[in-house]
Amino acid sequence: MNNSTSLLVICTYKPKAPQHAAALLELARTHYPTLRGLGLVSAYRPTLAQSGDGTIVEIFEWKSEEASRKAHDAPEVKKIWGAMGEICDFVPLSAVAETAKPFAHFRRFEGERQSRPIHFEIPADNIDRCSKFYSDVFGWKVTKWPMGNSTYSLCDTGDPSVTGIDGGIVSRESLKTVMNTQYVEDFEAACKRIEKAGGKATRGMAIPGVGMYAPCYDTEGNLFGILQPEM
Repeated sequence: MNNSTSLLVICTYKPKAPQHAAALLELARTHYPTLRGLGLVSAYRPTLAQSGDGTIVEIFEWKSEEASRKAHDAPEVKKIWGAMGEICDFVPLSAVAETAKPFAHFRRFEGERQSRPIHFEIPADNIDRCSKFYSDVFGWKVTKWPMGNSTYSLCDTGDPSVTGIDGGIVSRESLKTVMNTQYVEDFEAACKRIEKAGGKATRGMAIPGVGMYAPCYDTEGNLFGILQPEM
């Protein structure tokens, strides 16, 4: 992604009544995954927070100005915006009291998990055969890695608004066992925590358009990955 064209956006949703707060939060939590599923936003990790008066603050990054315009024509997005419009007001950032002061403080929602699996990889002797299996059994959409790597395919496992993760199918020459990749906010700090806890962090690699990645091992020798998404 070309960061010179990406746009960071701050959205503010104020519930029309206190009883709408829970439903509004659930809708807000489906917003970014839906946009991500349509390829309109970057891998920059979104943030959901709340002001003192209950206004929800959402921060994420459009891939481009064009992507932000395309969202207005997407039925999936219009459905979410319509539902939100029934229970909240889309207020300007200046209407949020905290922004009147430097260093505005907001509360992160309980249950917003910082470190969770965000990607899986399945080894295969025959990638096409394995791709067809998961497509036939679970309805996954499997496509070749767009950067021309014939030994890797991407798995879109379903509706991005439903809890779950996507992944990939990789040649067994590169991977011997199923592996989950964990999101981290600070790559170097995560490597130090792994080593301190008795695990092993291997040498990291920068994947263009994805982020900083490294395969690691836990104390039992199980393989997993860590990824700090590219901002």
